[in-house]
Amino acid sequence: MTFKKLLAFFFATVVCISFASPLPLNPEWAFYEAPFATWEETDVAKVTGTPARYGKADREIVRLKDGIFLRETDRSGISLLVNEFEAPSDGTAYLRCGANCSFVQVGFNGKMILDERTTFARSTDGGNGSHVIRLALKKGKNVLSVKFYASKYGFPDRKVRFYVGFAQVDEKDAKKALPTRESFSAINYAAPGTPQRHVDEEVIRNGVDQMSSTDFAKFDRHPGFSSAELDRIYNRYPVLEFYDRAMDKILREVPATKVERGIVVWHLYNMGYVVKTPECCFGIDVHHRRAVELAPLLDFILVTHNHADHYNLRLLNAMTKANKMIISNFYPAKGYQRPPEKFQLFDVTIESEETDHNATLKKFVSVYRITCGKNADAPVIYHTGDSCDPRQLHPSGRVDVHVVHPCVGLAVPEAAKLLQPKEIWFSHLLEMGHCKPGTYRPVDWIFGYLDGSAIQQTGQKVICKMPMWGEKIVVK
Repeated sequence: MTFKKLLAFFFATVVCISFASPLPLNPEWAFYEAPFATWEETDVAKVTGTPARYGKADREIVRLKDGIFLRETDRSGISLLVNEFEAPSDGTAYLRCGANCSFVQVGFNGKMILDERTTFARSTDGGNGSHVIRLALKKGKNVLSVKFYASKYGFPDRKVRFYVGFAQVDEKDAKKALPTRESFSAINYAAPGTPQRHVDEEVIRNGVDQMSSTDFAKFDRHPGFSSAELDRIYNRYPVLEFYDRAMDKILREVPATKVERGIVVWHLYNMGYVVKTPECCFGIDVHHRRAVELAPLLDFILVTHNHADHYNLRLLNAMTKANKMIISNFYPAKGYQRPPEKFQLFDVTIESEETDHNATLKKFVSVYRITCGKNADAPVIYHTGDSCDPRQLHPSGRVDVHVVHPCVGLAVPEAAKLLQPKEIWFSHLLEMGHCKPGTYRPVDWIFGYLDGSAIQQTGQKVICKMPMWGEKIVVK
């Protein structure tokens, strides 16, 4: 299977699209690239045709391969894809598009139907970073235009990746992924790669898509609500009920789980994990509005860096009061360290390194290589936080599990080649604190799928996982 076909396979499975009758889409798209000044204020909804030149850019004819167009570019500017096509009748179709380190606008038949720069794309059909958008086709000519603001809002030395796909689907297939309280309550952590898993991913994505960072911040700062208040909040934002339920699940399962060999791990939210070994229980980058409830269960905690989505101050204060170790490079308590450093706690060995978060925040992230057990074959977790450059990663030995943020500038396939992990756990996905323009938007599941397929294409046998909030993982 070719790389492009592999990408197309992941694309098709992620969105759970069942292809219907032949697509009305024109197989040829007009593609233009230009500097920001050329089209910055252009209303993408008013694009009506595909001239040989648009603004100061020459037209390039491109084709979707197996339903997806994917391109990487180092250029800082605006890219425009336009498709003119004839529909045999009125109907419904769905567009899927997104971009890495970029904002997207979509126009269809004279209307702006998606504008990440102003609306956060908060519709039940969309998803920040990877959108599924309902299109009302009209009989005859239709014009679809997709505008990508490439690199301007991204990170240096990182290729901007954008993609667009198109398919007709049945309405009932789209309704399965509507972010209702019922659909969230039905999530039961189906096995990765199964159709149900992809439906569940769509539900979570669409639930996050309803959220604004302002509303999430208000909710996240509040450790306790009355049951009536919670019911009103959950009705408005069902994804927050799933977020809270992940904590309930972990609080219930951790005390009840006995570990005799290896580790049992729970993903809480963002890059947060709770790890239980035969001798202890600890947390990494734990962030949740109710995180303080974990304090009695944790023997110590690790924090990669001083960004609020990677820790909870109430939890750190409670750990300090209980005289429990907090390993970080910023919090003034027992465990404060500037890497490199090494700790031995219970049956766990922790080695730290120091990396850049980005071009501005130098030596900001503590990376942890965590050997979880006393046996020679004990599982080793390598949590790289928001590290941006794989060339700065220098673990002292093997890595079994690499916990990685895939879209902070770090090239995951390059890191995989360097680290040779057995598993990669894509994290920092669908972070609700990032649901606003002007900051890095929530990272979508699709980037884990795309990076995973790129790694597999090299022949490297790595298990790629994208844990859901509250999911339990056993590592032997």
